[in-house]
Amino acid sequence: MRPTHPPACGRGEDGSPSSRRFAAAGLLLALTFGPAAAAQAPQVSGNLRAGHVVTMTFEGPRTLDEAAGDNPFLDRRFDVTFRQGARELVVPGYFAADGDAAETGATAGAKWRVHFVPDSAGTWAWQASFRAGTRVAVAAPVAGLGTSIGFDGAQGTLEIVASSDPLDSPRGRGMLRYVGERYLRFSGSGEVFLEAGPNSPENLLAFEDFDGTRDLGGVVPGFLHRFDPHVADFVRLGGGPTWQGGRGAGLLGALSYLGEQGMNSIYAILLTRHGDGDDVWPWRSPDDPWRYDCSKLDQWARVFHHATERGIHLQLVLTETENESFFEVFEGVSGFADSRKLYYREMVARFGHSLALTWNLGEENGWDDWSRTSFRAPNTEAQRRAFSGWIDDLDPWDHPVVVHTYHGPRAGQDQDGVYGPLTDPANPARSIDGASLQGPFVPADSVRAPSDDPARNNHAKVRHWIERSAAAGHPWVVGHHEQLTAAQGTAPDGDARDPDHDVIRQDVLWGTLMAGGSGAQFYFGYDYRGTSGDDLTTESFRHREDLWRQARTALEFFREHVPVDRLDCRDELVADPMAYCLAAPGDHYIVYFRGIDEPSLDLGTELHSYEVLWFDPRHGGALQAGSHHAVAGPGVRSLGLPAGDRARDWVAVVRRIDQIAGSGCQGSEFVSASGPARLGTVLGLDLPAPSDPRATPLMVLGFPRLQPDYLTGQLACHASTDCRIEVDGVVHELGIARIVLDLPGDPSLLGNELIVQGAHLHTEPTCLEVTGALRLPFVW
Repeated sequence: MRPTHPPACGRGEDGSPSSRRFAAAGLLLALTFGPAAAAQAPQVSGNLRAGHVVTMTFEGPRTLDEAAGDNPFLDRRFDVTFRQGARELVVPGYFAADGDAAETGATAGAKWRVHFVPDSAGTWAWQASFRAGTRVAVAAPVAGLGTSIGFDGAQGTLEIVASSDPLDSPRGRGMLRYVGERYLRFSGSGEVFLEAGPNSPENLLAFEDFDGTRDLGGVVPGFLHRFDPHVADFVRLGGGPTWQGGRGAGLLGALSYLGEQGMNSIYAILLTRHGDGDDVWPWRSPDDPWRYDCSKLDQWARVFHHATERGIHLQLVLTETENESFFEVFEGVSGFADSRKLYYREMVARFGHSLALTWNLGEENGWDDWSRTSFRAPNTEAQRRAFSGWIDDLDPWDHPVVVHTYHGPRAGQDQDGVYGPLTDPANPARSIDGASLQGPFVPADSVRAPSDDPARNNHAKVRHWIERSAAAGHPWVVGHHEQLTAAQGTAPDGDARDPDHDVIRQDVLWGTLMAGGSGAQFYFGYDYRGTSGDDLTTESFRHREDLWRQARTALEFFREHVPVDRLDCRDELVADPMAYCLAAPGDHYIVYFRGIDEPSLDLGTELHSYEVLWFDPRHGGALQAGSHHAVAGPGVRSLGLPAGDRARDWVAVVRRIDQIAGSGCQGSEFVSASGPARLGTVLGLDLPAPSDPRATPLMVLGFPRLQPDYLTGQLACHASTDCRIEVDGVVHELGIARIVLDLPGDPSLLGNELIVQGAHLHTEPTCLEVTGALRLPFVW
């Protein structure tokens, strides 16, 4: 596997010589040049297919150096505009030294590079812009910006063929984008993205094999990652794009392992200088934000490319709370420093072509960390709007922009203080697409009451910001990315404080997903330093392998059984204050119970019947039948009990029967009545035995204009069914073959009617043998 940033010019995305492969495939690259352009065509590498990375490398007019002389980052501006029909994408490019810096460690050269990801087949025209001038890279784009140099004005076309990648592959799914909903979607498959993966180590990029990387005396002095336990995974799982004779295997193997475990998201802070780790920065020098380290950033790019190919979304965090004002303090300015603008430009140019990427403005943004260190000064609302707007304008791929913040405790520096103004209905921040939540620091052994339990807090906070942002007209994608105390966080497997991950599974993972959130990344607390690894020193992700299994189980359940984009958080439909409910009332309900007592659900006012199945969130597996195969509305109805341990958490899947895929078996079964609905007499209703003995008979009664408990009845069940029936006037249980109703002699019932629906539910295959409704008017 080859990196997105190729190890040498002229190599394709798969490592093959691009010119020969393109000629063999019949793909064309046409070029013309403006008057100021050099006479040399760019070298093109990659796969000229929709959804793949096409890399174009240009030769500049002279050699520049990242370390000295003319600044190739600040005083040069390189963009390529790609057009197809009315569409136009302006993609920023960057200085690439000798074009092979990941391998050579070169600091100087004349190569300039841009990455393009066409999302549709056909002809794409392109035109290069290459300008020189003082601070031209951070100037607002205007006509005639800077001085034309080198290949400025070069133009040509790319012939892109349709993708052959399966829709469930990373390339087939396409670019992950914000689409104005509470979930991100892939542009190719349209699939909703739900995330799970590690939030630690936050200094993932403090990796010994990256050029120019060292520790400057952070919380753990002298430490850099090696990820040696995952070198074997690197070999076992097919290798990856190493550099300089095999460097990088540990980190690449760690990502391969996480992908194998079904984890689809990873968290990395791009700047930890003056922060907890004090070991990650993108520059040649740790305190010079004007000059970037080409070889280090090319090596980062190989790692990010490998993550993409393994189906892992990148949450790239641009600052942490200890350095969130670094750029402004460094320049001695307020507002928006040029060095920050340059930082954002370089990160977008080098990594913005990643298919699944979220830009996070900063960890614990807005909190001063109880410190007076100037670099830690909190960003303001105006800055967050300006920063996100700059990224939004710069990034041609429209990757989502979110912001993480501390949960408290100081007013104005907590979620309400940071997120509140950004979700003001009168002025929502439309360039910010979501919240990256930090959970409250509530000990796991706290009193488990709805008011102070971490589950209710976390779940309720996710729901709050989803609903608050939607009310402002710009729905947010809300994920949970840091849990419990800084010390405890997410414990390793078997730790006595949460040995089976019950707190994290219930309160964080399912609590977030059941609120309509995007999912969770799991933070490793500081208590595990020296044993299983913490937020800075984790070397092996295997210490939490059971957590990955449980998270994978949740993602698979939602992917297979939950139409999340049609359901909203409706906890109020469940009487249990510790339960969570996602619902499209009258159609589909997902209810998460921490423990089963008398589970019930408000099915509203409509006369519908529903299948009831159960899912085990601890162990996964197929949906299971419980004591009640189905229920029917209207009103609050018991869901019965699952077949397993009632003391553990369970998920009820309640789906309207006539909405089940494959409904409608051939033939039908009819309900018969022993006579009219004559008041003051006994009425018998019968459903014939099913032709298939495995089918479950179902009879639903409705009294649309009566109080639901007005009538009482006696029920007789078919001998082959398990009959547990609660008679409360509106009979809604399965296993009914005969119903006997005592109709009172009440004149007020005249003019009303009884509606009866009969059916048999078959399981192999799942389908419903159903009759038309029997309508019986009440008569004397």
